[in-house]
Amino acid sequence: MKEECDTAVVEANNKSATYALVVDLLGKITGLKDEETFIAQMLDLFMVLFSPERTGFVPLYGGSPGPVISKPDGAYPGMDARDQFLACQENYLVTGDGKGFFHQVWYDTDLLGIVHIDGISFPDRIAEYLTICHFVAQVAGLSLANARICQKLTDTQGERDNEITERKRAEGALLLAKNKITLLGSITRHDIQNHLMVILGNIALARVDVTDPAMEEPLREIETATKTIRSLLDFGRVYQEIGSHGSQWQQIAEIISLADVPKGITLETDLRDLSVYADPMLPKVFFNLLDNTVKHGGHVTRIRVSQEQRQNAVVIIWEDDGTGIPAGEKEQIFERGVGKNTGLGLCLIRKILAITGITIRETGEPGKCARFEVLVPAGAYRCDHQPK
Repeated sequence: MKEECDTAVVEANNKSATYALVVDLLGKITGLKDEETFIAQMLDLFMVLFSPERTGFVPLYGGSPGPVISKPDGAYPGMDARDQFLACQENYLVTGDGKGFFHQVWYDTDLLGIVHIDGISFPDRIAEYLTICHFVAQVAGLSLANARICQKLTDTQGERDNEITERKRAEGALLLAKNKITLLGSITRHDIQNHLMVILGNIALARVDVTDPAMEEPLREIETATKTIRSLLDFGRVYQEIGSHGSQWQQIAEIISLADVPKGITLETDLRDLSVYADPMLPKVFFNLLDNTVKHGGHVTRIRVSQEQRQNAVVIIWEDDGTGIPAGEKEQIFERGVGKNTGLGLCLIRKILAITGITIRETGEPGKCARFEVLVPAGAYRCDHQPK
């Protein structure tokens, strides 16, 4: 039974990791309207997905090739570098050493470019990489076509009507692609969650049937890994919603009043009718700060939320009397997967705030207190009784 549980955990973990990467990174490149920015983001995406030694892209304009664009820069020296890309006459071409491949990027009947992935670490997974690349290339083709159409609209006023029609067609296709990604994420999460429930159920049964004390530790490790996967899936679900709805004015004191503060902790506020223009998920910022304080603050008895005016910005300060954050971890705690738990809460906080240009940092004194400063720039806050 332990072997079956281990296998199920590994499979579920692999599926969730692939889903998180593909959906997260694709969401960042779809809809970009600048071709140069799009190509750079696309190459970054391939570097993250496949960890190759280098990746490059040759754009095609009506069959005429442009220069080689690469990550890292200058990874394709020599006059014949571009010819290597153009040798790919099919949808894809695996290189002779089996450690890379070329893949065409199409939109409708137009070949927009050719991408090269070279020096992958796991050549035995090249078939899996090609499947992922094929899906990414379809969405990338839509995005690149949209970027080029937007550029034409800027440069060529005489063809405005026809180009707007093309842009709408491309944007409609992009919306369909994004909806498919969302549906794929929902189905994948549901499927993985079902498998995780089976694993947790089998663990509970195993604890009843197994009498060997030596099996308790392996079962506990499997249970912990399974719950971690479930947490990652929840992170993907929440992350997918960030920025999907319009920002709005929200009163901070009203949000804080909804916080479920545990017994033994006093929460004080001094916010003076402060309202902030932010993503609708702003309440999750403060609820996650509270969760972080309770879980990692030590023996916290007091939390104070206040505001300070600093030149053309307002700083919202969340401060407790707990154990604080070590000096070497003040920035790392906002990275995904870093910290005493999964690090997902603080990672989400920074991304939610960044949508309207708000930043957050930790400035507390290690061993004495944790202090989070949320800097709200001019135009994103107000301190009066203006109607929302």
